[in-house]
Amino acid sequence: MHQQNQIKRTLALPDSIEVVRALLNAEAYKNRASVSKAVCQHFNFSDARGRPQIGGCVKALRELERVGHFVLPAPSKAKTLKKPRRLDCAVPNPVEVPAQAGDVRGLALVKVDSVDLMRIWNEMMLREHPQVLALGGLPTALPHQFRSRLARWLCF
Repeated sequence: MHQQNQIKRTLALPDSIEVVRALLNAEAYKNRASVSKAVCQHFNFSDARGRPQIGGCVKALRELERVGHFVLPAPSKAKTLKKPRRLDCAVPNPVEVPAQAGDVRGLALVKVDSVDLMRIWNEMMLREHPQVLALGGLPTALPHQFRSRLARWLCF
């Protein structure tokens, strides 16, 4: 059985902090991932398949940087806020919607699997769904559309 490496615990040791400082001073690393790869190689942080645990190592290094042990290179990518893809305008209101659910004809469930359908889904959820409005974001469940001859509904 492969022994699990305790990355954060190992790197928080005083001797390990000195090793990381020495690595940072000895070579010019372009980004945090390259530092993490070097630290993984030095401490033999690898998973069961023998691959370096770069993600866990970067996280531990960031936490140690936050408490002031050393300064890492700047992140290679600026963080961007992800925004849902939307339509340019609101989805038109349905017409001739039956008063009773039993009167709906030609109802079909359609998986939202294209950019166009995703934009419709996002627009309707962001403008009209009370839970989405209350939470301030879109649900992560797989969206589907119900379509009938007269109207379109979305569900998840």
